[in-house]
Amino acid sequence: MRSAMYESVVTHERFAPRSHRFRYRLFSFSLDLDEIDEVVAHTRLLSRNRFNLFSFYDRDHLDVRAVLNAHGVAQRPHRIQLVTSLRILGYVFNPVSFYFCFDAEGRPFAAVAEVGNTFGEMKPYVLDATHLRDGRKFDSRQRKEFYISPFAGLDDDLDLHLAVPDETLGIVINTLQGEHVLVKATMTGRRVPLSTARLIWFSVKYPLLTLKVIAAIHWEALRLWAKGIAFHRKSESPELQRGIVSLHQGG
Repeated sequence: MRSAMYESVVTHERFAPRSHRFRYRLFSFSLDLDEIDEVVAHTRLLSRNRFNLFSFYDRDHLDVRAVLNAHGVAQRPHRIQLVTSLRILGYVFNPVSFYFCFDAEGRPFAAVAEVGNTFGEMKPYVLDATHLRDGRKFDSRQRKEFYISPFAGLDDDLDLHLAVPDETLGIVINTLQGEHVLVKATMTGRRVPLSTARLIWFSVKYPLLTLKVIAAIHWEALRLWAKGIAFHRKSESPELQRGIVSLHQGG
């Protein structure tokens, strides 16, 4: 099977107007979209579209093929690998998921960063073949125009660096104000097999992971507010929030 998991470290570092840094450990699933039914058939604690300790729900994600088409990527994927978090006991919050699209010869030709916020909204950032470097890494700078954090402007840019995952995972997303890096976020990890035994171990090692992620987001927001960093409300600039999809999550 091409599906697996990544045990990773996520770091966020803010450089202005105050320095702020935090890191946490987590695990993600790396799922070949055509293998999901086969994976759940062989993994007792994982289900598709029904309750389990870990669950993949189709409605938690965008139709990536439709996203590619809407963004002018005419080539149809032969295979799609999704790096994401799944529902744990029915609850999920995905700050970001990553799709990597391959042709029939196994060559990557597109990637999609599916970014979510705490309002149940998603926005895809599409990187096509023109953004591929050395056949293994997608690099693209795109206008954010999405309310991700109340401590960053909607007119900032996202500088995305998405390495095609193999034995390691390497993701870097910088938030830019002009040519200055405001926030640097990284996700690095190592590939491990996807099995029932591994899921049991990770459930013990990282209990209630998705709840911890959403709790960490609010805790770090409180720390930023305490440092006096400017707070932007979602209602301030609706005209700068474009290309957004609202999905029902967590229910």
